[in-house]
Amino acid sequence: MIIDVKGTALGDRCFKIGTHGGIFHSDEVLGVAILDLVYEEEGVKVVRTRDEEELGKCDIVLDVGGGEFDHHKAGFDQRRDTGELYASAGLIWKNFGVSAIGNMLMKMNLDMGSSGMFVIKSQIDHNYIRLVDMEDNGEAKGNLAGRHMFSFIPEFIPPYLDRNADFDKAFAEAEQIACSILRNLIVQHITKYMARTTISEAMEKEFDYYKHNDMLYTGVIEIPSQNFPWLEPVTEWNAIMDNCVKFVIFPYPTGGWAAQCVPPSVNRKFEQLVPFPKKWAGKRDHELAVVSDVRFATFCHNGCFFARAESKSAIIDMCTLALMEYRRNQKT
Repeated sequence: MIIDVKGTALGDRCFKIGTHGGIFHSDEVLGVAILDLVYEEEGVKVVRTRDEEELGKCDIVLDVGGGEFDHHKAGFDQRRDTGELYASAGLIWKNFGVSAIGNMLMKMNLDMGSSGMFVIKSQIDHNYIRLVDMEDNGEAKGNLAGRHMFSFIPEFIPPYLDRNADFDKAFAEAEQIACSILRNLIVQHITKYMARTTISEAMEKEFDYYKHNDMLYTGVIEIPSQNFPWLEPVTEWNAIMDNCVKFVIFPYPTGGWAAQCVPPSVNRKFEQLVPFPKKWAGKRDHELAVVSDVRFATFCHNGCFFARAESKSAIIDMCTLALMEYRRNQKT
């Protein structure tokens, strides 16, 4: 049976993937999803069969046929450096993961060195694909059993009472969801990796500025936008730099500038190293400007972890005053 996984009419000039028919599992569905990301521009068709002649017409075959990407063949014992046995998803990711990441970078109009792509490839394998392989190989025990990002896939297998079950259609539906999830995971990892680079460069720039201007570092770092993934890289930097960053500031989407207090760690993300003063809590505009002594202050959250102002200099002033008050309170 040939499936066009996108549900559109494709010609013969497309990438054909062979895998077994009937009941399907997370590993071959995810393996197809990986290849779907790599070859989506030319179109992908899936041939679900055990017929060797039909499989021989495919560009690649996985989880069946005894070839390079069939972990069921006799004597197979390919393992990761961490010891886990590969299944078809892991074998495909091992060989095509960098290509999938590269395609996403190209779509995002971003450039990243090969070392970065290999880091992301390794992270995704360890955090997600490895767990799929462990499940298929019977290595997942205890809390790891059936618990991974793609554990929903078996739910698409038609129930035995369904006399008109279409396993190929169900496979295609599960594959498309797996492909979307994998795409988002790759984008998230790319974004986080680039964010770490951005934060490191920003920190070096900030310290260099204060050093050359003979100023005391105020604990403020600028990030590009509110949805910039700053939490992990900033707290990682703080862990080795004595919590030097107390606030992140950024242009607010509806105008002006905003500041977010940095927490002690990712696990304590609802706490603040330095909160905004309690007397600012919930106040806005003129009332806040009076109590904070910052003319263009516009808002402070009741939780004292977020504030806004009309200008960049005003939001920096709010952070500086908050830090000064915190230090005074620590001495008393």
